[in-house]
Amino acid sequence: MVEENSTNKILAMKVILKEKLIEEGQISSAKLEKEIMQNAYHPFIIELEYCFQNEESIYFLAKFMYGGDLVGHLNHEKRFSDDRAKFYSSQVALAIGHLHKNNIIYRDIKPSNILIDSSGYISVTDFGIAKFIEDDRKALTFCGTPEYLG
Repeated sequence: MVEENSTNKILAMKVILKEKLIEEGQISSAKLEKEIMQNAYHPFIIELEYCFQNEESIYFLAKFMYGGDLVGHLNHEKRFSDDRAKFYSSQVALAIGHLHKNNIIYRDIKPSNILIDSSGYISVTDFGIAKFIEDDRKALTFCGTPEYLG
């Protein structure tokens, strides 16, 4: 959580170390993540407000989601009502559908990547392993969070 000095607006900041990007061969992934967040234009996908860099790091700044992430709500409540589960899952489906229409596969859906705003609506975030697919090609890379694979 950071505060923009000129407006006092609260933003979320993601810091990505350039050295780590280079070591892990993830430069193109970071570029795609930035592009998705800048151009997705969907109410249920987090939007990039600012991006800048220095010699060591790249900084992504987006709206701060006061409701936290979905995993925090699940840990606290243990189970959602059917209506609440449908409310969240329909928003996630719309966000993923929007990405698919734009030839982007998300590849990391999990409760910690679903943020909730102060009004209770969600935003899908963290596009670090997303992939752009051209011409009906397939993604053959095995990836994702191990706890959610299977």
